[in-house]
Amino acid sequence: MKIAILTTSRADYGLLKKLIYRINEDSECELCLIVSGSHVSPEFGATINLIDAPISAKVEVLISSDTNTAISKSIGLGCLSFSDVFENEKPDWLIVLGDRFEVLSAVIAAYCQGVPVAHISGGELTSGSLDDGFRHCITKLSYLHFAYTEEYRKRIIQLGEHPNRVFNVGHIGLEGIGKYYSKEKEDAYLVVWHPETFLSPLQQKRNIKTIMSFLPKLKEAKYFCYSKGDSGSRQINQIINNYIRTSIPYRNKIIDGNREGFLKVLARVKAIVGNSSAAIYEAPLLGTPAINIGARQDGRIKSAPILDCECSVGGLKEAFEKLNSEDFKKSIQNYDYPFRGGNVSKRILDRIKETKVVDLQKGFYDIP
Repeated sequence: MKIAILTTSRADYGLLKKLIYRINEDSECELCLIVSGSHVSPEFGATINLIDAPISAKVEVLISSDTNTAISKSIGLGCLSFSDVFENEKPDWLIVLGDRFEVLSAVIAAYCQGVPVAHISGGELTSGSLDDGFRHCITKLSYLHFAYTEEYRKRIIQLGEHPNRVFNVGHIGLEGIGKYYSKEKEDAYLVVWHPETFLSPLQQKRNIKTIMSFLPKLKEAKYFCYSKGDSGSRQINQIINNYIRTSIPYRNKIIDGNREGFLKVLARVKAIVGNSSAAIYEAPLLGTPAINIGARQDGRIKSAPILDCECSVGGLKEAFEKLNSEDFKKSIQNYDYPFRGGNVSKRILDRIKETKVVDLQKGFYDIP
């Protein structure tokens, strides 16, 4: 069985890494690793160099522009390019994760060519970005679905997918995350900001400038992680670079490497600040609270250590005051964490191997 798996950025590669290794080591499977998105863009760090598994195909789809028009063109380019990959490789399955536009273009190509898709992390809501629509489109074009929670599983079924093909397997990124936990906290924050792609470029610029204007009020050091290749990412990264250049160097650092390095920093900072999904999934398990700014993560299930605030100086001031209050510190000592992990990659691969697809193009399925 030839299984293609797509990775488009440092973020999803970190989540998929164990599954990629498992497929590559399985005697019954042939790995077809497809690398695309910001991985193959020097502008975003060429993180393809972090991949230590055999690569079957590289697909360049990113257009060097910070507009939604560029995303539309990238999706079209992706459909053309991924079609050639699937024609050449002829995989039995395609595994994708998440809600990126690059993923959508690959899934469109796979669907048209009769390649069944296994989608990880469907059923979520993120009303503050275009990813929300991309995710649901990917769901409707996929055959197997692996959700992070029971609520997300039910939402996929509400979208019309057969219940016997939708599974609550837990979060794939939580396997082995406990080894990064640290009781000792550094006097620093981790700042991760991604575009709210429903907003105009002007409003996006105002939001990141609001955050950057507030940060000097904090005495603690800051780690920054670059934004990925969404519409607006380039101007965010430029503003971060300007901030770093004009501030005290040893008090502010860029981290833009592998997942292991990111988790080590996340585990030891006082809080993660911004609008990253890492604040919702990984941070609580590492004992790190979060200040979640704006609407990008609206709709996702959240746990107690997350403080939501609006993107304004007043909202940030109030959130940081609450973060450092004794009442908040006491309130997060015991809380219900809604996500579960553990051996998720094995469960996903086992399910794919035991699923038979009779004729995907004609719509005939062997429902497990």
